[in-house]
Amino acid sequence: MKKIFPEDAEEQPDLVVVFFGANDAAFAMPSGQGQHVPLSEFEDNLCRIATYLQGLSDKTRVILTTPPPIYEAARLEYGRQKYGEQAANYLDRSNERAGKYAAACRSAAQKVGAGNIDLWTSIQQQPNWFTTCLTDGMHLSSKGSSVMLNELLNVLKYSSWGLYFATMPEDFSEPSIYSYIHPSFEECDEALRIAT
Repeated sequence: MKKIFPEDAEEQPDLVVVFFGANDAAFAMPSGQGQHVPLSEFEDNLCRIATYLQGLSDKTRVILTTPPPIYEAARLEYGRQKYGEQAANYLDRSNERAGKYAAACRSAAQKVGAGNIDLWTSIQQQPNWFTTCLTDGMHLSSKGSSVMLNELLNVLKYSSWGLYFATMPEDFSEPSIYSYIHPSFEECDEALRIAT
């Protein structure tokens, strides 16, 4: 953490979005190798990461993002295509398990006073989420990324942090060509509403 976000950096971030969990929630391998992180350790890690980031400056805000849901049939197909028929029945992660890691992420956010994007829940509220929001049963598609963006904007809009784009002061108040070619805030909000 200290290499990525040094405590003595001249400029500190206003916002850091932390997005871990999909790999941490993978099933443990008998060898002990692999991506799995035990659930309690995962939650503790998120708390430590958020607390460190919040301590960088009085202005640094943190949002913890839950892992996305898992569509198990697509994960099985992905394994079969990548590793052959011998992997056709090996499931590397499950939606139930991802839900437990999502709950741990929500808990960590509450413990440390961080914002939270509940991607696990919000994606599953989308019609046909398993095919429209995920590419391989786990990674976000364009639609899944739109859901995440909308959730991020909602966290910023309804927080007291003053980081929502429509409430931030403009650096330059005089008219510019950018004003004529860029859509208004209302048009952006409408486009987001239609996309979700």
